Amino acid sequence: MSLYDDLGVSSDASFEEIRSAYRKRAMGCHPDLGGDREEFQRIQNAHDVLSDADRRARYDQTGETAAGPDNRLSEISAVIVSAFDHVLAQAGAKFREHDLIVHTCNVLRGQKRGLRASLDKAAGEKAKLGELIERLSFEGAGPDILTGTLRQRIAHHDNAIRLAEHNLEVIDEAIGYLRSYGFAWKRTELSNAPADPIDYDATITFEGM
Repeated sequence: MSLYDDLGVSSDASFEEIRSAYRKRAMGCHPDLGGDREEFQRIQNAHDVLSDADRRARYDQTGETAAGPDNRLSEISAVIVSAFDHVLAQAGAKFREHDLIVHTCNVLRGQKRGLRASLDKAAGEKAKLGELIERLSFEGAGPDILTGTLRQRIAHHDNAIRLAEHNLEVIDEAIGYLRSYGFAWKRTELSNAPADPIDYDATITFEGM
């Protein structure tokens, strides 16, 4: 049983629908009113996770429900280390000749651009699906298969949008964290330098992030 099932809502439920469902169910099983304590705790946990945008996105993606006081820092650390390792691998033996921290920020900014493009695409697809639902009509006796399918696809895009927005926030925080670092490097003469996978002329400023 999922957290959505615990509250009796669909996976694409709005935050207001989640809060409303929680209030109704909590009143029916609150221990102070003679309800079951374990059921109440289960409903409370479902509400705590699903009413928090970041935790809900993680739950939809991984099934993880724990808040974890250091979870955010772990995410930021993973983003920083992955980008830094990528830059270090590109620099190779010439790592002394580059500001690796600035290049790491550039990698993260590139990831942000990719996420924003994904967000725009998902929003466009969601709008298209919504319009399709509005234009469809069904008068049969059985279930409305097409509308149901389209709503499931909208829910999928909603989950993707929440996750992308969460990842954008983590990357922004990672870039901010990198402001605390410096790197001692020595630039060489471009005319005498061999071909290098890192662009010497890449922006090397923290401004405009």
